[in-house]
Amino acid sequence: GVGVARLGGEDEEEDGRLPDHRVLHRLPHLPQQHAHLGAAPARTRERRRRDARVADGQRAEERERLGDGGGDVDVPTRDEITQLARDLIPELKERAQEAEDLREMPEENVKALKEAGIHKIFTPKRYGGYEMDWGTQVDVARELGKGCASTSWMSSVVMSHSWNFGRFPAEAQEEFWPGCPDAVIATAFAGGGEMKETEGGFILNGLWKFASGVDHSDASIVA
Repeated sequence: GVGVARLGGEDEEEDGRLPDHRVLHRLPHLPQQHAHLGAAPARTRERRRRDARVADGQRAEERERLGDGGGDVDVPTRDEITQLARDLIPELKERAQEAEDLREMPEENVKALKEAGIHKIFTPKRYGGYEMDWGTQVDVARELGKGCASTSWMSSVVMSHSWNFGRFPAEAQEEFWPGCPDAVIATAFAGGGEMKETEGGFILNGLWKFASGVDHSDASIVA
């Protein structure tokens, strides 16, 4: 299964495993997908289209139930958010070597990205985000890369995770987004863990080999 866990600031345990973290939401187990050469049969294509229509209808119902909530959000245009990223180029250049030495983004870079609103690009409007498109993300990443390629990569990756989380069930979003609209969300699929059901939820513990952005993340989507 796939779930999202809110991360704390605890150190790793002696065996290298992360300490227990509270799981916000667990998705049902998804069957393994197998790759086949050639086009999918017509029956398969029609089933996929039907499933997509059902999923779109469910998301529309969730939006209607929760309300847009974005009427008071000052959403920048694509050009405006791109210019905000462009304005960061000089300071990102100044800290580019520091990012190399640290092997992670300097905290000043994370702060600058959030102050510019860049990590709200894919956050739903009803939670204070901008709900923008993929082209905007590409434009922003291109500008950030002119200052620090590592920061551009990290920012663009964790922004896409916000898009992923925006497709989680409403219950998970409601528990997380309201207090963290500009969240840094990591993902970890290389490795694995053990999830145990407990009173009131689940406890997840495991070891994952890497997770881009985890040093700065507010939550992680793991499988």
